[in-house]
Amino acid sequence: MKRKSKKFTTAAAALALTILSCLPQGAALLTATTAALLSSPVLAQTSLPIVRRTGIPRIRLPEPESSQTFIVGVTVSGLPNGESVTLQNNGANSLSITANGAATFANGASGPYAVTVAIQPANATCQVTGGAGIATVNTSGIPVVCEVNRFALVPKSGVGFYDPSECVIDIRTRLVWEGKSAAGPRAGGNRYTNFDDVNQSQNGATAQSAIPPTLAQINSATNSIGYRDMVNSQQLCGKEDWRLPTLSELSSMHQASGGKGTITSNAWLPNSGNVLSGNGPYWTATPPSSGAHAGYGWVVAFNSPPFIGNYGFRYGLYQVRLVR
Repeated sequence: MKRKSKKFTTAAAALALTILSCLPQGAALLTATTAALLSSPVLAQTSLPIVRRTGIPRIRLPEPESSQTFIVGVTVSGLPNGESVTLQNNGANSLSITANGAATFANGASGPYAVTVAIQPANATCQVTGGAGIATVNTSGIPVVCEVNRFALVPKSGVGFYDPSECVIDIRTRLVWEGKSAAGPRAGGNRYTNFDDVNQSQNGATAQSAIPPTLAQINSATNSIGYRDMVNSQQLCGKEDWRLPTLSELSSMHQASGGKGTITSNAWLPNSGNVLSGNGPYWTATPPSSGAHAGYGWVVAFNSPPFIGNYGFRYGLYQVRLVR
């Protein structure tokens, strides 16, 4: 009986060691347990039988799920010929597109995706609609709609472009328009008189009450002529041939859109001031028709479609946007 008890104890100890070695936390416990067992007087006098691991039950952990990559594709429209737009998915995985139609990202997505425009075309603005989600199936045809810009940046003589607050070019007419700053002498909210002749009675509401302006009044930076001269002396956008636009030129800037014109609603012409208040027409260089009072000048307003072209008293305070 005593011998059988020893054999049972020895076998049980060996089995315990084997099971312990299979557990994740068994490494630390195994060292302490082994030391205790080896110091036991029972094990010291008994040889342990070899116990094979193959017959001992083990805990099987679940295998990690394999990730599946799904297609992410777009459909581009409105991209001008000869230009390109660069898209990205999740801020990387760039996709350069040079023609309208379908295109697919090379790497796809195995989870969240977010398609954005990384680089716009030179003369258009593209916008992604519904470009974000979680990929559980292949996704194609995400709309990327491009629209040709009315305006473009003016290149510098060296490297880079002028900021829109300095100048922009109208792609349709090829005229370069003065930009407006947020504050200072060229602030969009500034107002100016439009005196241009010391020999005409321009400073007054009627022919009877009007008097000619002084040369100092004409050359003042708060008058259209003085303002033009100041801008040319500063060589805005590297040029000194800025001038007041004609009635036709300024009228070409108008685009009826929701009751607003181009100047009031277009992001290419920032800091344009509040011309919707009823007192915001722009001065032109076009003189009044024959027989009209010399105290008038042509103005264009952008606060309702179609454009309002009318006479304004030259001593009135209106906005100015130069052109070249």
